[in-house]
Amino acid sequence: MIVDAVETSRAALHLFVEGNGDQHYPQVIAFLRQLKGRVVCPDDPTIPIVALGQAGRSYWAESDTHYLRPLLGLQREVMQADYVVRIDSSLELSGDSPEILREAGFVRDPWDGSDMGGYQLWRKRQPGEGGSGSRGN
Repeated sequence: MIVDAVETSRAALHLFVEGNGDQHYPQVIAFLRQLKGRVVCPDDPTIPIVALGQAGRSYWAESDTHYLRPLLGLQREVMQADYVVRIDSSLELSGDSPEILREAGFVRDPWDGSDMGGYQLWRKRQPGEGGSGSRGN
């Protein structure tokens, strides 16, 4: 039973060895510290905790708790956030795909042109704002 309960796909197993995310983690933390508003990262909730002291839901914990049910609490938290950090990998984790985020009114933010590796920043579009990804600060 234990073996059946463990995800053993190649994409999932690489997380045990390589980890989730990449070497840009410190740069992502530094960038997020300047933001105002609610930041969530279901793929790695340590990111908003370290950057802003904001605790949030973890895809991993939620999926363990709600194995056969939709992750409504996690989805609600993502939809209520001002910013969502995604970790781009071959393993689609938290259901916060680019399509879902766009439908929920988020736009991709280009990290002010900085290279953040596999990390993506999505920002809630403001009322009356077009589809561009610039923050306009």
